[in-house]
Amino acid sequence: MNKRFFSEAVIVGTEWAARLALVNLVFLLFSIPIFTLLPSIVALFEVVRKWEKGDTKIPVFRTFLSFFRKNFWKSYLIGLPLTAVGIILFIDIQSLSGQSSAGFLVLRYAIYSLAILFALLVLYSFPIFVQYTLSIPRVYFLALTIGVTKPLVTLSLLLSIAVIIGALLFWPALFFFFPFSLIALLATKTAAHSLQKFHSDKPITSE
Repeated sequence: MNKRFFSEAVIVGTEWAARLALVNLVFLLFSIPIFTLLPSIVALFEVVRKWEKGDTKIPVFRTFLSFFRKNFWKSYLIGLPLTAVGIILFIDIQSLSGQSSAGFLVLRYAIYSLAILFALLVLYSFPIFVQYTLSIPRVYFLALTIGVTKPLVTLSLLLSIAVIIGALLFWPALFFFFPFSLIALLATKTAAHSLQKFHSDKPITSE
């Protein structure tokens, strides 16, 4: 019995590893022109959402391409504001990194706090965007609400991402096979779990 269970676990694990590696490679391929990065991110989360719903046998490349085309322009609605805020935060952090006075230290930690909130906003916005038909401001609001009101779940997600980044530092070749797809899968599962609990307290209606 244990031998059969082990064999089945190995098969399932191998299948998931193959799926994650394939969609990660497809994502990188479609992201080579930098202006297609946002449509590629949305397509990645769409594919992962299909898996989360139990559709694990879908053709990865064809499904990715379909969502890439379908959401090409819509992806910029969700992604461009996030890109702009990310650039501003990066510039602020770089400009304050060499300052050591007390006033600048307070400002630096304030920027770091905003950067953490921004990271939560990015991680949760894309799973919510592909799951619900909501206005962009409401997607952002819901993403921040879940990120702040579900601290333990969010912390486990951030720690998991930190482990992935750490693994990349030791094995850079993993960059081509797992990081983006695995982070998308973890973010989607975390968001689905949090949204289920949030939905039971306050129903989410599509617009």
